[in-house]
Amino acid sequence: MKKGGGHQKGSNFERDMARKLSLWWTQDFEEPRDDIFWRTSGSGARATTRTKLQKKTAYEYGDIGFRDPIGKPLIDCMLIECKKGYSKDVDILDLFHNEEKALLFLWWKKALKEMESAGRKNCMLILARNRRSEVCFINKSFFEERSHISGNFPGNRIEIFYANSLVVIKLEDFFEWIDPETIKLDMI
Repeated sequence: MKKGGGHQKGSNFERDMARKLSLWWTQDFEEPRDDIFWRTSGSGARATTRTKLQKKTAYEYGDIGFRDPIGKPLIDCMLIECKKGYSKDVDILDLFHNEEKALLFLWWKKALKEMESAGRKNCMLILARNRRSEVCFINKSFFEERSHISGNFPGNRIEIFYANSLVVIKLEDFFEWIDPETIKLDMI
């Protein structure tokens, strides 16, 4: 990859995830839409900068925000971060060897901090390695809450008890398991 291409890759991935989230969110529409969610300003950088100044910035935290008000319940429910690539740098076992530099957990901690700043109670980190399907990291409390509503999770999962326990599942399984209507109803 040419120098500087990482930012472009991340931006493209965020746009792709916004489209996927939009299509999932509107799956019951006569014509599903891909324009409900989109990247936040500077991928949340504006909110991060303003938070350092003790100022709030509504709906600019995380990588994904809503562009149509019908997407507001999902963004009210959870902060969404996206990461693409990093295949050599992301290893879950780093937690045991060098916790301070374990990239995956640094991302998760950052997402949790932004979740709190945004006033949301749930967090999702979507991660894709090159040429692999996306996985999502969600806080365990959200997973358990959804299990009561959506039934037992049908796919494989990894549970990690670290810095606010989390569950890792395939994004496509998340989309199949959770009916967006249940989140919409919860947030009314």
